[in-house]
Amino acid sequence: MPIDNYPTIQYGGPFTLKLLDLDPNWDEVTTEQIMDDGGADYNLEGDEPILMWEIQYDGLTETEAKILDDHRALAKGKTQSFTFIHPRTGIQYTGVRYDEYQPDHSKVWIQSRAVRLIKRP
Repeated sequence: MPIDNYPTIQYGGPFTLKLLDLDPNWDEVTTEQIMDDGGADYNLEGDEPILMWEIQYDGLTETEAKILDDHRALAKGKTQSFTFIHPRTGIQYTGVRYDEYQPDHSKVWIQSRAVRLIKRP
């Protein structure tokens, strides 16, 4: 069963406090072979790097927090992928998954979430 797009503000989600585009991770798709003479060979195992985004939310109401929690529950944590449409660029990334999800609801009336999304090649 397909999962809805990640709930950015354009798709019914709450306002984000911070959205960071993390540097593309080429190291995870590169193999390195060190030679006996000190030289090295580097080979890309894929054409695309690993992409990651960190999204922070603060001051969420219970309803807004539930939107994020429900989406993660549909994705079954890291199990299911979904589409993330970048709210600033409009670029559509398919095959995105949750990498980290940290809820904080020490106060019921004001909640926060820290989310890291990942797209592997």
